[in-house]
Amino acid sequence: MPKETFYNLPLEKRRRIELVALKEFVDFGYDKASTNRIVKESGISKGSFYQYFEDKKDVLRHLLDLVKEQKLAFMANSLNDIGTKSFGDSMKALFSSGLQYAIEHPEWGRLGDVILKNKDHPVIIDLLGDNMHASYSIYEHLIRKGIENGEVDEDIDPVYLSHVLAELNRTTIEYYVNNVKGEFTFERDLMDLAQGYIDMILYGVSRGGRKRND
Repeated sequence: MPKETFYNLPLEKRRRIELVALKEFVDFGYDKASTNRIVKESGISKGSFYQYFEDKKDVLRHLLDLVKEQKLAFMANSLNDIGTKSFGDSMKALFSSGLQYAIEHPEWGRLGDVILKNKDHPVIIDLLGDNMHASYSIYEHLIRKGIENGEVDEDIDPVYLSHVLAELNRTTIEYYVNNVKGEFTFERDLMDLAQGYIDMILYGVSRGGRKRND
């Protein structure tokens, strides 16, 4: 996490450093991202950089935390609706609002591209693990509400299923980018792909499984 000296900076200066660092990671990936370029483009000294952050991993961790906070705030309505909509509709609303965040905040949404392109990097695996806990908590809350409302089998382990749903959400986007579109965009076919995994969770994959009502 950034040091206290970073938070003592004026907001405008903090935002400039964050946006420069964001562009650096998006343009060059993690390994080739340069603290020297971040320092130069931000207009700060190398010494100041290390007064604010431990290293570039610390910078990326901070950016991911910012996106998480912004995304949760953006998704507030969908989160508040959990328990008032059906389990399936709540899953779809969460997926849709998460995508809409990326569309309306493209400069931050592009950080997802960095994660996808560097997903096997040890640093990214470490940082992604830290940030997945928020997703697990959201889905666990959704599952427990589903059990409470009689929509989800009470024998289901909410903690385990929350990990499954969060990973399905992430891998659906990864599959779309790598195999369908080649880029991250909010498209009808992406929502259709998401509906497919939601139906799989709700109705299973057997031929005799129930079908959703279109």
